[in-house]
Amino acid sequence: MNLDDISALSILIPLISAVILFNRLNKTLKLLGVFILFSAITETLAAIYFEYGWNNMIISHLYAFAQVPLLAWIFSTFTNGFKKNAIYILCGAYLLFSIINVIFWENLLEFNSNQRYFAAVVILAYCLLYYSQIFVEAKIIRIELEPNFWMCSSILLYTAGTLFLFIYNKELMDSTNQGYWNLNCVLNIILNIGLTGSLWMGVRKLN
Repeated sequence: MNLDDISALSILIPLISAVILFNRLNKTLKLLGVFILFSAITETLAAIYFEYGWNNMIISHLYAFAQVPLLAWIFSTFTNGFKKNAIYILCGAYLLFSIINVIFWENLLEFNSNQRYFAAVVILAYCLLYYSQIFVEAKIIRIELEPNFWMCSSILLYTAGTLFLFIYNKELMDSTNQGYWNLNCVLNIILNIGLTGSLWMGVRKLN
């Protein structure tokens, strides 16, 4: 089993955890469970398309269109004031850009690097808005036990670490250096472990 396979299968860790813990999770983490399920389904569909030699770019577009709104919904459950409004505005701007991108630049059969790049920037902004809130409010005593912090930090690490892959996608696709894609796999594994930690921390916090 190679690193690609391990990375792909790693999503089963948070998915199974979400199924087991679902009834014991709060609203935020239940939505996270839905997001994990959606990610698993789209990754599976993309793999099936690839296996049969079909163009799976439409799956990439579908995932990107839904990813940012789903995360906006999740982040809106634990942000407040102007930060919550900023998340909604960023989400709206992203969806508008995505529609324009499909019409004028990257159609549904092309890799949506522009859309993925903008999505990464928006998601990073979500995370920074959350961090600014917890640092200003200073209500969390042990931040390492906070499920939202685990989730946000995992998403931030993955998004920031893979952002350059979307910026330089065409160059990397032609590159023989597998180190770039191995990095993506490692970061994906870390993301799924972090999301799993968030789910279990959420249950621990309620006990």
